[in-house]
Amino acid sequence: MSRRLHYHYIMGYVKGLFCLWEHDNIFLWNPSIRKSIILPKPGITKKTHDSLADDLGFGYDLRSNDYKVVRIVTRCGSDRSQDDESPLVEVYSLKAGSWKMNRGAGESFPLGFRIAYSQNFTSCLEGVLHWAAKAKGNWNNRLVLSFDLCVEVFKTIKMPNGLESARFDITTSVFGGFLSLLCEDNVDRANKSCSIWIMKEYGVVDSWYKYVKIDLTGGM
Repeated sequence: MSRRLHYHYIMGYVKGLFCLWEHDNIFLWNPSIRKSIILPKPGITKKTHDSLADDLGFGYDLRSNDYKVVRIVTRCGSDRSQDDESPLVEVYSLKAGSWKMNRGAGESFPLGFRIAYSQNFTSCLEGVLHWAAKAKGNWNNRLVLSFDLCVEVFKTIKMPNGLESARFDITTSVFGGFLSLLCEDNVDRANKSCSIWIMKEYGVVDSWYKYVKIDLTGGM
């Protein structure tokens, strides 16, 4: 008898609430009161659309006092024409207890780009979600993708000079209340390191600066 192993991925954390993804289920979990809920199934499924890839984000909408899960659904395959297709975007509201399709959000997504690392932790800063994104088929063209949970629109932020084309594994984070980038250098196996970049003034590209570089040669 065969067994399938399922893993729980933490998609985000805000105000004591965790969002986890496992197989085909999305959970919201509050460890302090030891309670969790399984979200209802999204409207877009593989039964209705073949060859789907989805990315998730989780955060807190300050204006509506609501927790939201964002699902970005793109078609995957060898057809190059798909690079010019806008993704489908669904937003789950904890207050409403349901998903809704947002076509305007999908149209604001930058064409030709995708989330760099699926099932990765999403950073939420002041009601805005952030991911590292890359041009499809080109790791030398990267940017920070943001999603405002209030107006539900995507925008982009440039990375520090040189990082957009550097051969690093880059993920977003929040460090000391600032948007930050974790840049892990896995190219040189003998001299592995991780740099933390911080944006001192949100949205101002010139305010990026390297806060620290950590030597990971001996492992973590």
